[in-house]
Amino acid sequence: MSQLDLALRAGTIQRHGSFIEQGRSRPGRGMVLRLAKSMELTLRERNEMLLAAGFAPAFPESPLDDEALRPVRQPLETILDGHLPYPAMVVRPHGIILVTANRAFEMFY
Repeated sequence: MSQLDLALRAGTIQRHGSFIEQGRSRPGRGMVLRLAKSMELTLRERNEMLLAAGFAPAFPESPLDDEALRPVRQPLETILDGHLPYPAMVVRPHGIILVTANRAFEMFY
């Protein structure tokens, strides 16, 4: 994506985007969020971008065993169990961290 495209999506001018990229201008929290949204970043990536810009994360992150994620956890467990007797696992983007797995994976591992 070009600077002009990003600036238009974020509701700013190309010059401001260029100044931010070159370090000549420091974006505010709102601009960081608009840029992240314009680039269609995940909420986790938006939090990382906020941290890199010196701001606190805006989006909470809960572990999979949190009660609020029960509606997500149950279908995941159904899918994992559906893969039995073959191993299956759920990972974060880019395979960084194992989130959960079925019984076959646990035996395999």
